[in-house]
Amino acid sequence: MDFLNNWSSTGNNGDPITIIRNGQPTNTSNEGWIPITENIRKDLSSIYLTSYQQLKTFKVASELYQSYTTPPIVPSLFTQPQIAINSNRVVINASSDSILLSAEKSIGLSTGGSVNIDATSNYISSNDIRLGSKDAKQSILLGDDTIEILKSLTGAIKDLATILQVERNGLETDLNGKVKFVTSYNPIAGNVLTQINSANGILSRLNDDSLKSKSTKII
Repeated sequence: MDFLNNWSSTGNNGDPITIIRNGQPTNTSNEGWIPITENIRKDLSSIYLTSYQQLKTFKVASELYQSYTTPPIVPSLFTQPQIAINSNRVVINASSDSILLSAEKSIGLSTGGSVNIDATSNYISSNDIRLGSKDAKQSILLGDDTIEILKSLTGAIKDLATILQVERNGLETDLNGKVKFVTSYNPIAGNVLTQINSANGILSRLNDDSLKSKSTKII
């Protein structure tokens, strides 16, 4: 009697495949002499080294590939040689050197939760970095240069408001016919100067570097 596999109908008879399985599904019969076929979805831990088989029952935890212009073929539809590792948790550890991930096309990280990177330093070198969406078009401003431009602009506005604050100097005659020297002030210009010069005003914030990121740098 022929026992058909439960993962693929592609490829040719005799195409090599290596399966390492640890643990059977929890609903397996207690009759241990009855053969069962490996099941990558239900076995406790599995490693599949395929040639041209299609792992059609292999459903990965997340197939979210929105950052791709052309999404990769999902593992369950791929019919070229691939290695599939499946378990509740997968740990890769390099005890004394590095973990190097290399791919001809792309390295895709997809999860229904979050991608967390914890390191003393993070470096990304690329000619095209897009945040939020693959279709992002707006450019990031250079923080230090932008602060210096804002300082110059604020200084020019301050000088202009200082001149405009004094609206008029001169002699006026009151209702009693008394002549006196009067200086009138422009309240709008005075309000601008207050916003610029106050303890928590524009110049104070520009000069204390509170608007600059303490951890992220760009070129």
